[in-house]
Amino acid sequence: MHHGLMHRFVDTNIILTGGVDIWQNTRDKRLIVVDYKSQANTKSLDADTYLSDVYHEGYKTQMDFYAFLLQQMGFEVAGTAYFLVCNADRLASGFYGEMKFSETLIPYDWNTDWIPEKVSEMIELMNKSDIPDAHPSCKNVSVWRTPPVDFDCNA
Repeated sequence: MHHGLMHRFVDTNIILTGGVDIWQNTRDKRLIVVDYKSQANTKSLDADTYLSDVYHEGYKTQMDFYAFLLQQMGFEVAGTAYFLVCNADRLASGFYGEMKFSETLIPYDWNTDWIPEKVSEMIELMNKSDIPDAHPSCKNVSVWRTPPVDFDCNA
């Protein structure tokens, strides 16, 4: 899959894409979604703490989406995906031109049930003529509400 995953969303002109790493189960030929992550953390690394980290919610969404795309493209996908987390040794006595990593395989049981509805909501939002309210946490709220600026490209 030289150009990544691509699938036209049902009855739209929206093309969903993603770049994914894939393993294949040699016994049953199902595809296994894999994502490689690197970090430098002194906390213990296990599936429960890794997957419950609020900052990793987007990682799980990404895995769900990749599994969804593969399924929509007609592939059989194993129900468990994996994060291969490479954790740099922060307690090393020095750098000396190399970093040492430990590797931990974190299983994740993906869920694609929510994706069609969410993509439909996104398409509906894109098709609206009014700009939605920005989330209060957005640092760029004022950018959305400033009037457009006319630029003279010939100046």
